[in-house]
Amino acid sequence: GPSPAARATSAAAEALKHFFRPELLNRIDEIVAFHALPAAEVARIVTGVLEELASSMARRHGVTVGYAPEAVAFVAAEAARSGPGAREARRAVQRLVVAPLSSLVLSGKLQQHKAWRFAYDEGGVYLLPDA
Repeated sequence: GPSPAARATSAAAEALKHFFRPELLNRIDEIVAFHALPAAEVARIVTGVLEELASSMARRHGVTVGYAPEAVAFVAAEAARSGPGAREARRAVQRLVVAPLSSLVLSGKLQQHKAWRFAYDEGGVYLLPDA
């Protein structure tokens, strides 16, 4: 039978008939169906963003930032929950990781420890000094 992508595209074409006049639909050359990213892909994006962030913190502030695997999994799950795309994944990282790090930098407390770690506990991600 047809591939899942081909089925999705033909389903999209069917759905469009309910919204647009045939004159307009006849002018459309191609229909591209967008799919929500699979969880593994969201986790990969989140991990990449966190690695970038850690290396930026090391360069700019001389501080290492680590992430407990459960913390990464939680951020990835929140990212997947907040929407289907990479933009939403980055927003979740912004809210859960970048914002707490930024307030640590602004408060001057970042330099009190050379290493920090994002840990997961009771439904949240917490930034702790890493012994």
